Amino acid sequence: MNYLKDIFELRHHRVVSEDTLTNVYNFARKSLISLILLETIFLYLLTPYVGDAAYIWYGIILVFTLWRLHDAYDFKNNQKRYTTERWHKRFVIRAWMTALMYAILILFITPQLSDYYQLLVFVIILGMSSAEANTLSYDYRTAIGFLLILYVPLFATMLLITKVETIILAFLLLIYFFAQANIILHSYKQKKTLDSKEEKISEMETILQEKQELLHSLFEEAPIGIFSCDTDCTIINCNEELSTLFQSPQEEIIGQTAYKVFKNSTSGDLNRVLRGKPLVSKDSHLLPNSEELLVEIKYFPFTDSDNKGIGLIGLVDDKTQEYKAQAQLSILAAQDSLTSLLNRRGFEEYMKSITKDLRYGTYYSLLYYLDLNDFKNINDSLGHSTGDIVLIDIARRLSKALTFSCEICRLGGDEFIVVIPFISTNLEVMQERMHHFSKKITDIFKEPLVINNSSHLLSASVGMVIVEPNFKDVEELIRRADIAMYQAKGSGEVTSSYNAKIDEKQQEQFALQSDLHHALREKEFILLLQPIVSMPDDTVIAAETLLRWQHPTKGLLSPDKFIPLLIKSGLLWDTTWWILEETCIQISRWKRQNRWSLDYISININVLQLLEDNFAPQYLSMIEHHGLNCSDITLEITEQTLVENFKNTKEVISILQQHGVRFAIDDFGVGYSSLSYIQNLSLDAIKIDKSFVLNIENKVSDIALIKTIFHIAEQFNYTLVIEGIENEKQKEILFNLDNNLVYQGFYFSKPIPKEEFSIKYLDSKNIINS
Repeated sequence: MNYLKDIFELRHHRVVSEDTLTNVYNFARKSLISLILLETIFLYLLTPYVGDAAYIWYGIILVFTLWRLHDAYDFKNNQKRYTTERWHKRFVIRAWMTALMYAILILFITPQLSDYYQLLVFVIILGMSSAEANTLSYDYRTAIGFLLILYVPLFATMLLITKVETIILAFLLLIYFFAQANIILHSYKQKKTLDSKEEKISEMETILQEKQELLHSLFEEAPIGIFSCDTDCTIINCNEELSTLFQSPQEEIIGQTAYKVFKNSTSGDLNRVLRGKPLVSKDSHLLPNSEELLVEIKYFPFTDSDNKGIGLIGLVDDKTQEYKAQAQLSILAAQDSLTSLLNRRGFEEYMKSITKDLRYGTYYSLLYYLDLNDFKNINDSLGHSTGDIVLIDIARRLSKALTFSCEICRLGGDEFIVVIPFISTNLEVMQERMHHFSKKITDIFKEPLVINNSSHLLSASVGMVIVEPNFKDVEELIRRADIAMYQAKGSGEVTSSYNAKIDEKQQEQFALQSDLHHALREKEFILLLQPIVSMPDDTVIAAETLLRWQHPTKGLLSPDKFIPLLIKSGLLWDTTWWILEETCIQISRWKRQNRWSLDYISININVLQLLEDNFAPQYLSMIEHHGLNCSDITLEITEQTLVENFKNTKEVISILQQHGVRFAIDDFGVGYSSLSYIQNLSLDAIKIDKSFVLNIENKVSDIALIKTIFHIAEQFNYTLVIEGIENEKQKEILFNLDNNLVYQGFYFSKPIPKEEFSIKYLDSKNIINS
């Protein structure tokens, strides 16, 4: 039978439609109250025979029935709360759980009843199941599942009772199940067929109505021009909007072929549309009033009910204002609003355009990068409006001076770029032309600017780049020009051409600075010690801590290679504290080992670090933590930085001196020498820079300068340390000047690791002393 096949195909059924779900819940609201009454009557009949167990079953089945009733009303009022799939799952689960509770009743309670009540229970169950199946009939899957859950236990119970009457009833029940299932399936198919027919009729009517309304709306009310063509591409109809756009009567348009009216659309293009390929085309027309009309035409094939092509439809959209606005926006987007020169975006577009020129493959071009000097002072002193006047005037002067075919751009702020393309194929000629045009550019600054009746002379730093043929990296060109400009600014020159070697060096410095960020963390820094020796007997009395960087690829680097980068990147402070900490640890270790025999170890410190918050208490705390005396370490400050920050650092130095911290002036004589700070601070030592010692054998003037420094040091009671002694002759000259000097240099020892220093200069002392 067909319904048996339908029953076995239940597993392929998925979520019901929204309309079916609505019918199911609506029917549930009407029938579940009656079901509750039947369940209550069932309780009344069962209680005398099964006792309190009947109440337990009744309570559970009542909860499920009320839950289903609540869902039915909740679906009605809050259908959007869940998806259709989730509502359906809730309905199915609760219905099948109700059937399961009936099955439990049959399995566990029925055997306790007498024959009469067993029959009564079977009859009531059949009645309730019939009512439930009717309630669930809109969802045949759920209905048949309900019957299976209920009838299988009932059928099994009847067979287990092993009475002839109940066995007969069991087979009658099986026939009854198939009959009910057939009725449910038949009813479902009828509803489905009827609904499907009604839906199709309704859908067809709706589609026809919508098509009619759409066609009417398109032709009569659409704000764009519409026309239709036959299979020969002849226009057979058009709306009033198209006539208005073309400023022509409809009669003049109808009858023409579309590819003659819209000249950018060929007959081949329109024939492809007739074969089913839509087309979008742009066209322009000269209207009777001599204005240009810019339109966009969308062509679509038009077919009959058999999908046979019977013509095409065209939609014509007026894009005149949009295209003009886009063109204007493109101009504005590429133009500097203040000077009307090209901005950065305009410059990039210009560069892209000239790189497409055939001449770009063989000709050299020129690029100049201008940065106004002291422009910030004009903005700060005279206001930004005055600064704007200056920028406008500079733009005007550049445009007037450079009559040669070129492009001038303002990148932003006070930065300008001048591009002169396709000058020559000869590089030597380019060198001459580069200086020729650079003079034209710099000459515009010779005439003062008159601002508010006062004259102001401006200058600029100019970077120059010869653009090689086929060089298309615009960002790299700007970078090179920027480097050349900063080179001019740094050297004090007005102009500077790009130097690849300097660029390479700067990139190397940048990479080195990047590596510095993890040098301390990766323990790449090492400390060396250089002995400080008494002149008469070469006794090591002290040492200087010197920092080196063991770079993973570049090897051992001296401070002049990376200290400026440490300062620039802000890493010098952490590094200095690390040097101080490591030196304290080493001195403390030597003291514990009874090997400490030096007067002090000196450490070079940037004077700006003294201005760091809480430097003095933090440093004194470190000394105390390691059990050292403040005199065990001498802090060396370079003369130049000391003079530049004298007022700010005087207080900090005085505080540290009160606790016994010793200071030395490093590189004395090469900075801004001033006797005032020597007198006011009363520091402990002066270290004469090695540049005075370098040519002491040949320059009498250097000996005279050293004698002067000797007298100053003696006058203010400073200890003198001579740096950079590299040979016997230098030492001899200085010894003859003053035999009480202290010195350091390669003549006695280069900087060495602390372990080697300990063996050479500390252990031997202890042996001699012992």
